[in-house]
Amino acid sequence: MAIHYIFLGSSYKTGKRIALDISSEDKIDEIKVNDTHEYLKENCIMNSISIHVIPTESVDFASVKKYDKYFANVSLISTKEEFADLINLDRNLNGLDVAKYILSRVSCTHLKIQKLTYFCYADYLCKTNKKLFVDTIYAYEKGPIVKGLYDRYKKTKGELREDNKSKYSNENIYFPIRSRILVAENGIEMLASIDETIDKYGNMSANELVALTHKEDSPWSHSGAGKEQYKLIEDEMILKYHINEEI
Repeated sequence: MAIHYIFLGSSYKTGKRIALDISSEDKIDEIKVNDTHEYLKENCIMNSISIHVIPTESVDFASVKKYDKYFANVSLISTKEEFADLINLDRNLNGLDVAKYILSRVSCTHLKIQKLTYFCYADYLCKTNKKLFVDTIYAYEKGPIVKGLYDRYKKTKGELREDNKSKYSNENIYFPIRSRILVAENGIEMLASIDETIDKYGNMSANELVALTHKEDSPWSHSGAGKEQYKLIEDEMILKYHINEEI
């Protein structure tokens, strides 16, 4: 008989479930397991990793897949270093991660999702002095835009989502992207702030949100934005002037 001590995680950036398998004959290799535990605690987000102990007839990971279908589509990672690196790809959010979560709760046009994502960023920054996501924010004619989000949705017409019955109306979207946010560094804090912003602004129209960003002494108003070019909105500008565009 073989014993498999398995560290299981999800790499949202690569779209894979991944496993690190410490297998041995008859009993758990406690030295190797403890060494791996310590390494992962120091080098990646442990709250995104589950642990499974499974007995099979072989030390080969294929025997685990045969034993339990839950592991059928799991990719085996050969070293703790590679496993930690893949988990760490999820430490930082991007604007699209936040936008997808918003869209799991609120039906939006491209213009509205831009403004809601920006307000999520600005609210979190002003509460914590930390970035919500890594994307750059620019000012344009109709207010702040998140560059990565603009590139993704700029050719989309009309609503990006139609089934706006409740925040649980599309569980296939809501729960996976919620989990994606939670595994990020400071994920619990981030999700609470995002939910607060959605509750505050989510029922407003795109034009109402644009009007807020165009208020006197808003970050956008100090950016020098025009019709022909983007202007960078620095975090310092948001920290100083965001209070003037809040409701």
